Amino acid sequence: MSVRLAALERWTPGALSRRTLDELTERVAGAFGVPPPAWPSRRMEARLEEFARFTATAAGCTRETTAGATAGRLRLAACGLGADLRRRLGVRSPDEARRALQLLYRELGIALRAGADGTVTVSRCRFSRHYSPGACRLMCAVDEGIAAGLTGGWRLSFDDRLTEGAAACRGRLEPPLPDAHELTVPPPEPVAEQPMPGGPPPASRARRGRPVRAVVVGSGAGGATMARELAGLDGVQVTVLEAGRRFRPFTLDREPLERVRSSGLFFDERLITALFPAMRVQRAADGLVLVRGVATGGTTTLATGNAMRLDAGLSTLGIDLTSEYRALETELGVTSAHRGRWRPSTQVLWDACRQAGLAPQPTPKMVDYRRCVRCGRCVLGCRTGARWDARRFLDDALARGATVLTGARVERLQPAGDRSGRAGGVLVRRHGRRELVSADVIVLAAGGLGTPAILARSGVATENRLFVDPVLCVAGPWPGADQDREVPMPFVVELEGSIVSPYFDHLSFFFDRRWRREASGLASLMIKLADSEVGDVGRGSVARGGVRKALTPRDRRRLKVAVDACRDVLAIAGIPPEETFLGTLNAGHPGGMVPLTSESVATMHPRSLPANVFVADASLLPESLGAAPMLTIMALARRLAGVLRERDVV
Repeated sequence: MSVRLAALERWTPGALSRRTLDELTERVAGAFGVPPPAWPSRRMEARLEEFARFTATAAGCTRETTAGATAGRLRLAACGLGADLRRRLGVRSPDEARRALQLLYRELGIALRAGADGTVTVSRCRFSRHYSPGACRLMCAVDEGIAAGLTGGWRLSFDDRLTEGAAACRGRLEPPLPDAHELTVPPPEPVAEQPMPGGPPPASRARRGRPVRAVVVGSGAGGATMARELAGLDGVQVTVLEAGRRFRPFTLDREPLERVRSSGLFFDERLITALFPAMRVQRAADGLVLVRGVATGGTTTLATGNAMRLDAGLSTLGIDLTSEYRALETELGVTSAHRGRWRPSTQVLWDACRQAGLAPQPTPKMVDYRRCVRCGRCVLGCRTGARWDARRFLDDALARGATVLTGARVERLQPAGDRSGRAGGVLVRRHGRRELVSADVIVLAAGGLGTPAILARSGVATENRLFVDPVLCVAGPWPGADQDREVPMPFVVELEGSIVSPYFDHLSFFFDRRWRREASGLASLMIKLADSEVGDVGRGSVARGGVRKALTPRDRRRLKVAVDACRDVLAIAGIPPEETFLGTLNAGHPGGMVPLTSESVATMHPRSLPANVFVADASLLPESLGAAPMLTIMALARRLAGVLRERDVV
């Protein structure tokens, strides 16, 4: 129970009300790209009237062609305020969120009632006499953002409005709606809590006399591949559990966002989720920024389309993925023949690398260049469908009878309740409820951060071997480079323990002050580091999914060598070293905490796992790849599916 909320409901100090209005006004003004108004007095009544006139004018000046982008900025700004209020007030439940929303609107002169059934009614609003219907609809983005921040992501929508002649504004506050292809989770089956030390393999469908229930956790490179392979088998029922929602590409134009960027509103990389829900950003305990995709298709939807064979560590264990690579490359149309589409600045960087004594090679891509428009937004979701992502395999799995449940966050494995030591299913948090999804076979493909966190919550040991493939960009001014409209990572240079490639870093561009320049006038080289396998997720103080990861002295030495090489290349291209600057150190290829060993090569099943639980993501990799692992993960998933068939597990 929030004592602070209860106290403020009884009496709210005027200073606190003014402070909240100040914060709201600054955020809204930043979203409109104009300075906030000067208050006529300290009186709250006068300030609210000024805020009403200010927002009515700003909304009225917004062109119809830019209204969508403006609404997005307003929603983002208000969501930040709502999240701050949620934290300050100690809101912990939907009921407290509704009460906090009513309290905030009361102080703003709005009589809002949020019912426990999700109904929202506004019987009186001081702003309605200032707003036109169009202005009211635009400013509703502020209401939506505040509600989302206060409730932790619920959706507020209005059907009737005072400004359109209704007796009251009426709407609903509810969790995000399920996607069209979602089905209902089977009802829970009670099972007893028991440890899962391992045990005999699951009985095959032939011996069991009924279909095998296979649950795949995650829908990225490994999960979608496994779902497609298993759904094509006779007698196997596949359910895919995806923590995110259906993926949608980022559609906002960059130009209006650049104006918001100059206001300083983009002060934390984690705010990107408010604009682009599929992209999740968190910080490791040591400050490293971690980026991943949480939506159908996983992080493949945010990838650059690289299709590199990366199996050095696996080859050492005796794993030969040649046949899997060939099959995938043929099916996905992998090609390196795209030099004819490069922009002049990319060709200059290629030549500069060669002059520096490096050996650049075109990057193999899973991109249909007949459909590519060179928008430079690959990492924000391909809008034309030119770049492959795992949603295509997911669609194949659906066509073969699989079920996909989105918004389904797996909390942990559930013991089978007998002496076998197997898992009987997974406990899932979905739509605010905890449910059991029963399974005969479970494949964890929640990514290098998600899979070890699930195992840790289940009491299954993982290894302290987390790698993340850190990324650091070295950039400089280059008028007319247009790298922001180039295919990212068109070629690659290999160094000791890292690769270098041209890359426009959107994360640094929006959130790093050093990048506050015109996008078309920047050139950047990305360093992707094969970091030391030392790190942790889901254990001890980070048991709720937090990450502990830092660069070792060896990592920093290799990073410095790569930074110097990038500055040399940029100098040859015409950018003096003193004009270069770095980007935000971030990472997006975690893995290594459930590594394969020489003992587990034949079974593809690390010994620490329960007998009927398997892993199909980068957690299996024994060492950092220092490059995009997508093709390798898919190849491993195909190998795992083959092993499960051969061993009569499915």
